[in-house]
Amino acid sequence: MTSPGMPKVLTVREFGSDALRGLQRRGELDRIRRGAYRRPLVADSPWDRASEELLARCVAVADRLTTRFAFSHETAALLHRWPVTVRPGVVDVVQTVLPTRCGRTDIRRHVRSGLTDADIVEVAGLPVTTPARTAIDCARVLSPQEGLIVADGALRQLAAVEVFARSTSESRQEAVRAELVALLSALGPGRHVVRARAVLTFADGFSASPGETRTRWLGLVAGLPAPICQWEVAADGRRYFSDIAWPATGPDWPARAITFEYDGAVKYDGNGAVAAVVADEKVRQDAIESTGVAVHRVTRGRLADPELATSWLLSKFPDSVRARLTPRRALAMPPD
Repeated sequence: MTSPGMPKVLTVREFGSDALRGLQRRGELDRIRRGAYRRPLVADSPWDRASEELLARCVAVADRLTTRFAFSHETAALLHRWPVTVRPGVVDVVQTVLPTRCGRTDIRRHVRSGLTDADIVEVAGLPVTTPARTAIDCARVLSPQEGLIVADGALRQLAAVEVFARSTSESRQEAVRAELVALLSALGPGRHVVRARAVLTFADGFSASPGETRTRWLGLVAGLPAPICQWEVAADGRRYFSDIAWPATGPDWPARAITFEYDGAVKYDGNGAVAAVVADEKVRQDAIESTGVAVHRVTRGRLADPELATSWLLSKFPDSVRARLTPRRALAMPPD
């Protein structure tokens, strides 16, 4: 079974169990779920491998479901090509009713009796909840941090955000945000509506990576005002964009803006790529700092402990700012 742009899935119904199991024994196929196989994955990164595995599972699941359904929540976010934490062993589907037999452990089912054609779009030949509904579902069921990552990606795509056309991008983004909040309100009361509204309120399509979103989330939860993502700095005749910026609001600030740069992992390619990237980043940072802007670098390791990372981030701000902070409970991580 093949869907456009999706991994090819071979099913027992099409090719027979003996042939497919023989290919599996020779290492030419991997089993996805009962009756469905795929070629071994060749993706480079763990995220790419997990994504390919989940997408293949989507194709296999769609081939077997007979009741009305659509892929939803985190699975829909991945199908819409938004950033999301991938859990390859389980797909999310929404259905109007639970089937009589639903013992499969690789399907997480959500019942929505009012599921209509207007709630579903086709992505790569598969039924998927609309972008708006997907963003709201994720904002409600995911942790605030993960929901914000998805919502950032949704706004970036739906508002066609461009850093070089900030004004028009911001106008589109606010229009999309208003539509999402209105749809959330129209759904009526329910679990985690307050959380979802906070996530949609503070989502920002200018955030360019999950690492940047996680860094921004720390400040938002602590009570800092919403920062500017991809803040433009002119230096040495060039235009630079800081990942996350809080412009100064008082004379006691240590710089005219406090900014944070997220450093993702750099791959070695044997041609000095890492050294070149480090050198370029040093030139970039020096140029930005020459304009009176403070630059602080954030790594994945630092974000591993949110409490310590928050303390470190807040230490860069003056006492006058820290003294007035009111934490945003709606964005805080729920207790374990």
